[in-house]
Amino acid sequence: MSLSILKKYFKRAWAPTLVITIIFFVNYFLFGIENTLIGPFATLSYLRFRNMRHHYGCMIKTFLIYAGMALIAWLALLNLGLNIVMNAAALFMIANYIIDEYNPNNYFPAGMALIFFQISPARGTEILTRWMALFVSFVIIFLFIEITQRRKKTCILEEYAREGLSLSYDLADAVEERNQDKKDNLQKDICSLNRKMSYEIYSDNRAALKFQPDANRYCRFLVCFQTAQYLAQQGDAQGIRKLVAEYEAALEDDTVTTDIRKLKLREAKPDVRRFRFRFALRQVLIVTPCLVFGYLVPEYNSYWMAISVFFMMIPIYENTMKRIIQRVRGSLAGIIICMILFAIFKSFWARVVLMTIFNFLIYCVDSYAFMVTYITGSALSLNLLEPSVPLMMLQRIGYTLVGAGIAFLANKYVFPIRVKNEMGYMQKLLEKIRQQMTEIYSSELAPGDVQHRTNSLIVKSYMLIDRIQEYNNTLKEEEKNPELDKNLRNHTLFMAGFLNK
Repeated sequence: MSLSILKKYFKRAWAPTLVITIIFFVNYFLFGIENTLIGPFATLSYLRFRNMRHHYGCMIKTFLIYAGMALIAWLALLNLGLNIVMNAAALFMIANYIIDEYNPNNYFPAGMALIFFQISPARGTEILTRWMALFVSFVIIFLFIEITQRRKKTCILEEYAREGLSLSYDLADAVEERNQDKKDNLQKDICSLNRKMSYEIYSDNRAALKFQPDANRYCRFLVCFQTAQYLAQQGDAQGIRKLVAEYEAALEDDTVTTDIRKLKLREAKPDVRRFRFRFALRQVLIVTPCLVFGYLVPEYNSYWMAISVFFMMIPIYENTMKRIIQRVRGSLAGIIICMILFAIFKSFWARVVLMTIFNFLIYCVDSYAFMVTYITGSALSLNLLEPSVPLMMLQRIGYTLVGAGIAFLANKYVFPIRVKNEMGYMQKLLEKIRQQMTEIYSSELAPGDVQHRTNSLIVKSYMLIDRIQEYNNTLKEEEKNPELDKNLRNHTLFMAGFLNK
């Protein structure tokens, strides 16, 4: 392995490894080993926070979610009835309210917190200690981000805006030169840039506590770049240059020319066709009994089935088999490696060193199977100090295989979500957006309200387009819709037609 590859791995893994290690030692010495389980999901949240423009609001929201999961887990362990009700309510909330149409994979940390807090329970007043451990863990994350990221002064949205202005000038040149290939490629680049900007704006709105997120000032550049594409279709090179020059001056002057109220991006009305509602019902019906099983069977390993089902029961059915195979292979490999290592390293502090090495390796790899191998090693490092290690390992293998079977059957038969159906539903949402755009510009709304609603629809459009294209890329070549790119492009041009009025 070359030195450059090792440097790349170290650069990627050192920060999260240090965060999870610091959280482990602080919680171990101050709050007890039962609160060291906070480290894995808190570190996942750190990885999200560090890439955000304004992470403070998201940190507060995430802390409150984890504190809520701690309370729910505490209540769930009081009796069987509360166990069923609390777990079902928490799983429904996680799947239906934390995730949405645009980011369907951000439910893992909250679900991990719910399960881990039941694996290592807090009894009586210990819930106060757990909340304090959570608070201190988030203080560690906050300080780590402040120290390591304080030199980052550039705003990613400003960089995107400058890149888009440059691409738009190039687009004007391509129109003037009548170079169709160059024009098509530039329009694709601008669409891709708009999708990236939309994701940043979406993330800022989802995370922000305040009602006027700073990111929303960049919605005007989405309007600019989309209008530039419309003008390119009309062959108006001078119009593009004039438009871009105005926005370029506004960027340099940092003048706010758009309504920056918080955008309404989520579909709030319950709908059984919507994937997050279906996935929430599936989580309740399948994962809740697994957690009840863990509660009723008084052994540590009994929750391993709930963990296995939770991580393998992903929203989209077509991705299920790949995830299950990777999860099972990774888990089995991790268990076998641990059986060998634990026969040699038996002391507590030797296991701590192994855990730290496994944690480092987790953040080095891209393969999900290898990641699961190291996650398994990290999870087992401090859980298997008993003499009956082989028996416990065999139990975990059994629970992993049972969990794989449950997850496969659940994803196939219990409120299944299939790629083509989801793509069709999202295209209907785009159709609804076009109708809403028509209604907005035929109404007598105040200019600020028109701008605010337009911003919401544009960001939603690009987020949906990005998700549709991701789903389309998972299909076999013969299953893909050959008209999809054309239809999505026509949608953006339709929207741009209103923006140019």
